Parts: sequence; structure tokens; C-alpha cells
Amino acid sequence: MLGRIFAGIGLAVTLAAVIVWFNWPEDTGQVITAEPDATESAGTDRQSQWFNLPWEQEEAASGETGQPAPAKRDDDIIWQELPRNANVPPVTHFDHEEYPDAVLLDITNLRNANWYEGKEVTFRIPQTGYILTTQVEEMTEPYPGIRVLKSYPDETFANHMLVTIGQRNTFASIFTPDGEFEVKGNDRHGWIVPSSSLPGPTEDDYIVMPPPGVEEPRRPGQPDNQPPQ
Repeated sequence: MLGRIFAGIGLAVTLAAVIVWFNWPEDTGQVITAEPDATESAGTDRQSQWFNLPWEQEEAASGETGQPAPAKRDDDIIWQELPRNANVPPVTHFDHEEYPDAVLLDITNLRNANWYEGKEVTFRIPQTGYILTTQVEEMTEPYPGIRVLKSYPDETFANHMLVTIGQRNTFASIFTPDGEFEVKGNDRHGWIVPSSSLPGPTEDDYIVMPPPGVEEPRRPGQPDNQPPQ
């Protein structure tokens, strides 16, 4: 009886072994790797961007490259420097021979510009090379044919302008960190000179408006109803 039992057990074990043998997968030599989870992949990309390219991402988003602003071109400057010995008409009441540091300018663009409040203007001071860019913050016409352009100083109390454009004469005061410079000119050319080199103002350096109802005295030879220039 026991022999039959042991024989049955042995047959069952042998049959099970045969079944396992025939169903065992073949070794193909391939290594099976799990596909990365989509969430992990996205997280890895974000980490790569954060660790490797933070500044490049900010520049791309803001359009900034870290480069300095382009320098002002000569075309942006409102006047042009001329040789001191250029053959030009003299400027009334200004003898440039007395001022060796005076520089001759072509001020045609300054006079002919389309001026309005908010317009940006750039000056270059020839004596120092300083570039001043400012905006017209006030524009008035105290007398027909005479325009006054003004900007306000910055926190250093410099970097501003006061320009007067008459029918035939031009005056300007340019205030820079290196001091004040004045321009005395006609309708095409002017001389710029440090204010420290000039004497005190005279009647030809400004325009005095008479009080209302008071007739302004005329200069000799000046026709009636003609404003000063």
C-alpha cells in the first residue's frame, strides 16, 4: 500500500517538472528595462533647466542679454562740430578769438527740429566729450517767433538745458557734471564755450519783456511793430 502511495507522489513530481521545463521562457540575451515614468521625466527636465541655465532662461524671457545699451550715434547728436577756422559768418557780439577754448558748431538741426514737450534731445560737449540726453519738459513762446526749451535737473542738480531760439539768434545753457556750457549763435552756426570763460551777462544775452501796456523802446533803425530778434 505504501509503495503505491510513494509511486503516485513520484509520478506527480515528475509530471510537474516536465510541465515547468516546457513552459520556461527562452533566454534571448535582451535586458528589459522599465520605461521612465512621465512625471519623473518632466521633473528631470525641470531640474536640468534649473541647475544649468537659470540666467539664460531669464534673458530669453525678458529679452535682455546683459549687454550695455548702445552708445549714441553721431546722427543722434543735435549739433555738429566744425573746424575752428571754418569760413562762416560771424556771430553777433561774440568774438571767438578771445576764447581759445570755444568750439564752432553747426546748429541747423537744433533750430529746425520739430520741438514739442517730451521730445528727447542729445548734446555732446566738445570740450569734455560728455554726452547729455534729456527731454523737453517745458516749451514756451514768450514772444512771437521766439521759443524757449527747458528741461529739469536730475538729483545731481546737473544734466539739464535751457535753449532760446529766436528768428536770427540762438542761445543755450547746457548744465553738465563738468560745469555749465553756453552756446551763442546765429541762425546757422554757434560757438560753445565754458561759462567760466565768459564775462557776466549783457543785454545781448537775454530778452527782457516789457510789462503789459508798456511799449518796448525800439532800437535805432528798427521798424515799428517788429519784435527784437
